[in-house]
Amino acid sequence: MLEDYLKEAEEAAEVARTAEEHRPSCLRCGGKLRFQEEQMLDNSPLRDGLLSSTFDVLPAFCEKCGKYEFFNPEVVKKDPYLAHLIQIDTQL
Repeated sequence: MLEDYLKEAEEAAEVARTAEEHRPSCLRCGGKLRFQEEQMLDNSPLRDGLLSSTFDVLPAFCEKCGKYEFFNPEVVKKDPYLAHLIQIDTQL
């Protein structure tokens, strides 16, 4: 039982390490992007704004320059590493 727990913990740690290595980079400056599933530029929830009825987007901001990039959430969530990053980033 303890061995199973340790194996699961090691696998989770490996996914986390690999995900950070594959974190998307900013197209402008090369900084690392952080996902923000619920927030838009003005801090209003995406699902309550005008964009939510027209577009389904997953914003990510650059830690270095602060610019935003937008992703298709259905495509991104199919990648296990990006899905892990979304989960981690949006829990902050």
